[in-house]
Amino acid sequence: MNVLLVSAGESLYGLPLDNVVEVVRALRSDVKTAKGKAAMRVRERVVPLVWLADVFASPGAQREGSFHDLSHDLSLDEAIEKARPVLEKAARDPRVASMDPRTALATLGELLEAHRFLEVAFVVRGDGRVIAGPIAREGIEIAAGLDVTGQDWSARSWFRNAMQGATYVSEKYVSAATDSVCVTVSTPVKDASGTVLGVIGADVSAAVVRDRLYVVIVNDGARQVGVVVDKIVGKRDVEVEPLSSAFAGPNLLGTAVLDDGAIAMIADMEGVMRAAS
Repeated sequence: MNVLLVSAGESLYGLPLDNVVEVVRALRSDVKTAKGKAAMRVRERVVPLVWLADVFASPGAQREGSFHDLSHDLSLDEAIEKARPVLEKAARDPRVASMDPRTALATLGELLEAHRFLEVAFVVRGDGRVIAGPIAREGIEIAAGLDVTGQDWSARSWFRNAMQGATYVSEKYVSAATDSVCVTVSTPVKDASGTVLGVIGADVSAAVVRDRLYVVIVNDGARQVGVVVDKIVGKRDVEVEPLSSAFAGPNLLGTAVLDDGAIAMIADMEGVMRAAS
């Protein structure tokens, strides 16, 4: 079978070339929703969209690549705007306001687990001393040997500005924790009287958000659907092996072993197109 190899999430997929019309690069802002469904206009025609990672997600699973909450489908500006209310709510959590390292750290863990557009989070006391973090969300590695507990961060611009009493967004810079380009969103932690006790902050990595999407336009002879993928690998001529009963699914035709030993799952385009309806 001739397929277009693409990646979505951590997996490789083959889309039968007989169904592929074209590949387009779209701006994130081109994607619109109607009645909870995503779509975009291609050559004066409205095409429904489906994220390939979502098609093969476990039932009920929250995929990172989903249209409605997705770090790598958000622009940096959108991720920053999402981070503002999230951090402001966390700043009002009594566990953070207590300035107790143990409870503040627990809050940071919950924050990163719930909001995948955040990369690293931390709490800093009013004198600039780090009391919790920085900790990273699952899948992000912090530089080996980085121990900042008790370190003085009072000179950092995001700290000084948040201590003035309002949420602050830093300029882009290279994070010492992850060595990636990021923006820090910081907000003051206040007591009941409005006194600023410290700062809670989080990094939004410029490396994990993007404004452009790869959209593979496919059809079944009657209609067209846009399949959003992470990367276009290229065309291949592959031999498709049927799936065993243990791995068979409604959206897969089989698997193919590539020349380099990697395994690609061959998508059943009828199932993919049903997912967009």
